[in-house]
Amino acid sequence: MIKFSSINNEAWLAALVESSNDAIISKTLDGIVTSWNASAERSFGYTADEMIGQSILKIIPLERHAEEELILECIRRGERLDHFETRRRRKDGTLIDIALTVSPIKDEAGNVLGVSKIARDITEERRGRETQRLLMREVNHRSKNLLAVVEAMVRRSITRSPPADFARRVSARIAALSRTQDLIVRGDWLGVDLSELVLAHAAIVRPPI
Repeated sequence: MIKFSSINNEAWLAALVESSNDAIISKTLDGIVTSWNASAERSFGYTADEMIGQSILKIIPLERHAEEELILECIRRGERLDHFETRRRRKDGTLIDIALTVSPIKDEAGNVLGVSKIARDITEERRGRETQRLLMREVNHRSKNLLAVVEAMVRRSITRSPPADFARRVSARIAALSRTQDLIVRGDWLGVDLSELVLAHAAIVRPPI
């Protein structure tokens, strides 16, 4: 095992913190910022000089101030928070979604001296999840509409004809519906050219009704 002197250890740790893609912040148990790395500057828009010595509430929206006190209470008890999703306010006033990992800083005796916080910007990730949820709801809505159409087609196809003839009628109508669906998807759900729709349906050999 390679060992480093305490000086090298401190330099190595400082380099890792400074080069991290995540915002790494330390603060006192009263929420006063004591360190602020380069990624924190990029994420929140404040320089280290603007934040060190200031309350962390500077980047926390007013309606979330109570949330910070709950976090500090957990830290004072020596507890750690993993992937706590919340929002913070940048210097320009815009809000960003972040995931926090918050840990107590302890001395050799185990006494909690301060707070270490790692913040990862998840704005795009959360936006992607919201988009996915919207798409899934839309797919669910469209699927129910499609099933309702299929049910109506089956009801309309019911006659006193033999089962084989009934099956052909339903199969032809489902094939027509499938072609319509293909045209809708190809048009990005924005519309269908009427002539294409007519030609697509005309290409299906349907038994007389």
